[in-house]
Amino acid sequence: MFLMSGGLYAQQTTDAVKTIELKEINLYSYKKTDSIENIPAAYSTFPARVIEKNAVDAPTKLTGMVPNFYMPGYGAKLTSAIYIRGVGSRMNDPAVGLYVDNIPYLDKSMYDFDFYNLAGIEVLRGPQGALYGRNTMGGIINIYTPSPLSQQGTKFFLSYGNGNTLQSNFAYSDKPAENIGVSASMTYKESDGFFTNRFTNMPAGALQSFGLRLRFDWEINDYWQLNYIISGESSRQDGYPYGLASAQGHAGDSISYNDESSYVRQWLVNSLYVQYRGEGYTIASATSHQYLDDAMKMDQDFRPDNLFTLAQQQRQHAFTQEIIAQSVGEQRYQWLFGTFGFYKGLTTDAPVTLKKDFFDQLIFSKIPTSAPVKLWAADDCYSSGRYTTPSFGISLFHQSTFRRFLLDKLTATAGVRLDYEKISINHTTYALDFPIQGEMTLPRPPYTVTPLDYRIGLNISGEDAQSFLQFSPKFTLNYELASGSRVYASVSRGYRAGGYNFQLFSDVLQNELEALAKTSTTQTKNTTVDAGLIAYKPEYSWNYEAGARAAFFQNRLQAEISLFYIDSRDQQITQFVPSGLGRMMKNAGKSQSYGAEISLKGSINNFSATVNYGYTHATFSQYSDSVSAGPVDYRGKYIPFVPQHTLSAGAEYVFEFRHSWLERLTVGAQYTGLGKIYFTENNDAVQDFYGLLDASVTVEKNKFSVTVWGKNMTNAVYNLFYFNGTNGNSFAQQGLPLQFGVALRKKL
Repeated sequence: MFLMSGGLYAQQTTDAVKTIELKEINLYSYKKTDSIENIPAAYSTFPARVIEKNAVDAPTKLTGMVPNFYMPGYGAKLTSAIYIRGVGSRMNDPAVGLYVDNIPYLDKSMYDFDFYNLAGIEVLRGPQGALYGRNTMGGIINIYTPSPLSQQGTKFFLSYGNGNTLQSNFAYSDKPAENIGVSASMTYKESDGFFTNRFTNMPAGALQSFGLRLRFDWEINDYWQLNYIISGESSRQDGYPYGLASAQGHAGDSISYNDESSYVRQWLVNSLYVQYRGEGYTIASATSHQYLDDAMKMDQDFRPDNLFTLAQQQRQHAFTQEIIAQSVGEQRYQWLFGTFGFYKGLTTDAPVTLKKDFFDQLIFSKIPTSAPVKLWAADDCYSSGRYTTPSFGISLFHQSTFRRFLLDKLTATAGVRLDYEKISINHTTYALDFPIQGEMTLPRPPYTVTPLDYRIGLNISGEDAQSFLQFSPKFTLNYELASGSRVYASVSRGYRAGGYNFQLFSDVLQNELEALAKTSTTQTKNTTVDAGLIAYKPEYSWNYEAGARAAFFQNRLQAEISLFYIDSRDQQITQFVPSGLGRMMKNAGKSQSYGAEISLKGSINNFSATVNYGYTHATFSQYSDSVSAGPVDYRGKYIPFVPQHTLSAGAEYVFEFRHSWLERLTVGAQYTGLGKIYFTENNDAVQDFYGLLDASVTVEKNKFSVTVWGKNMTNAVYNLFYFNGTNGNSFAQQGLPLQFGVALRKKL
């Protein structure tokens, strides 16, 4: 078997729609020294057939299907926040890692992409720092695509639903020679969205995307194998569906803004995997080049007011190289050694337009009416900012596994990783030749009024660098009970990289311009920003976990339970600055997260069902916010954006027919519940627990199927996002309403 292919899954005779097949041949990561069901950690796996029939066409669809996993769609693919067990990030570096065919995607802006023609998905919960390193505090998502050496043929998929939502996938794979396989896959998606900008009467949330993947596999001989994949995606979203919300955080239908808001993204990943199989060991190399180019425009006041707009463009070239040597076989001692290096060159342009109304309403309006000076803006203020933040790192890691450790059924695993990383910033932010007008009245007779007409300018520039050395150990014990059953316990350390707050410069710019405008003189100021303000340190955590897995009734019922406790230090907190113009990351707190996870899946005859439940209690143990109007202590408050409960329950029944024009009829339903979710550190805006009901009916004949599907069948109203904006306004993003449609699938 070609290991990079991800392997194959055996199918049940029931051909389930809404449940994971119980008998699985495992996906293969070249970092595993054992099959996934033997690893001492909480995990969820999804084979290709489950992915297709559950319509898992993006990572956001894994929400609820994985206990304590939450990835909301925050209005644009740019903001790909993922939370696992209370650990997550809304901006900058991720807290959950993403690997596609054993290649790490370095930038969170690439996480939310369209899924198509996949072999399977794994989600490992809890820190994976010993083997995966940086930015895997919450866990790892492993995505695998099928190898054309093990799967040939043609597949076609077409789906259409309300909101003018269209999706089509195509995949072709073949073997031009016995040891060579080639494949091509593509996807296209478009939607008008489900919300309307009342000001423009245009869609808010429309989407159009196109993805392509080409793959070449070559079994050179009995020792060498090679795999090359090139994949990319181009997408455009019109957003953002943010409307005014009440103080309680209820979803609003008041989306109304006047300036363009959109997100356009192109990315391309080239990867090369080479493996050598020796006697009792393998050596593998994984190399990648990753390119990202995106542009975001945002009416940042989200109102018809002419206050300010933001535009941001990222251009990135990144390179990764990983080499791993490991033992192969059932020997008592198993080992793994590896090294990993990366370079990421990122340039961000972030111009901000501060409009006349912004100065008149938010700055000059603060001048007392009794003051002798009255000012107003003569024109809009256009500012520009360029931030170059290159980073590189190198890692060494090792893992040893001892079978029959002290006891015959006991396995002990110890891993350790050493990471060195350096990141620097070179920044320039300026607003030049900004015209101010006004008048000055003498405070005593004859009260002469003197007109004011002057120009101000500002230039903020500087550079800085910081480096980190991180040590990430892990130790686990795994005791095998009966066949397929085990208990385990683990202790591990994870960390998230530090970085710089270039989003903060908009707020610095506003404050400096406000001070310059009140001088009533033409001048241009050159200044710098304290590196301590824009820099933040790594965050790290200790994770303690215990769990058990068991199978009953000849593997017809499988059960898993896990308990966890996470202690996070130097926690990176996203804070909105007082003006509402920018956000910043700050090492502001410590937190504790504990909880439990339960997964059940079973089948009897043609009926199958799954239940996944996760509970997370994540609170601040230390957090004092000095960015807002005054110091605030959030100790004991719940961490924002983390659902306390995640629930997924699915069931289906398959009707099989003999000697009929119809081979199979499948009826399935899926319930997903989430909440409570707090949106602010003060816990004064909350989304209570809500549930979404999906259902589908599928008919099949000769590898052709037709599915009638519905999502959010009860048309539940809930909020995905809530934040405090300018002028004391609060905004919310409402979740998607009722959706329905039909899908066709054909395999040749």
